[in-house]
Amino acid sequence: LYRYFRDRDDLRQAIAEHIVDVVVASVLPSLVLTPDATPRQVIRGGIEVIIGWLDEHPNLYYFLRSERSGGPGADGLAAVENTLATKVAALLKLMLVLFGLDVEQAEPGAHGIVGLVEASGAWWLSTRSLPRERFTDIVCTSVWHLLEGTARDNNIQIGYDDPLPIPQLTTEE
Repeated sequence: LYRYFRDRDDLRQAIAEHIVDVVVASVLPSLVLTPDATPRQVIRGGIEVIIGWLDEHPNLYYFLRSERSGGPGADGLAAVENTLATKVAALLKLMLVLFGLDVEQAEPGAHGIVGLVEASGAWWLSTRSLPRERFTDIVCTSVWHLLEGTARDNNIQIGYDDPLPIPQLTTEE
């Protein structure tokens, strides 16, 4: 191993970077808006993947978390959170533009959503007091309430199961 890595810290960093790549690659396809997508589908798509990954790989999550709390190597959990928050922020900006709202709400909102999912996931992994499906439903509903509350504060009504107002893009041949 030490032919490929300088030392233990270099190996830990490489492991953390690999985990980050795998997690991000598994979640990003879920965070795509289409003209027929509903808030429920988009929210559940991403959160279900994250919770599934946590459930199936708790030791890798704890490894990333130990990196965050001062362990040697890359801050893997922060890298996952920042990458996902950047993607979520881009989706939120698109929606805010479509609704004619202030796009400055996107970044803090995205980081809040990602933080809520991560912190809730950490709690769930440590307690397993709810079945995975029920826990996923609760987290999805919590994220929806954050988004729907922002919409309502701006006099916008949209239902959890209503198609998002994404314009249909056509290509000319």
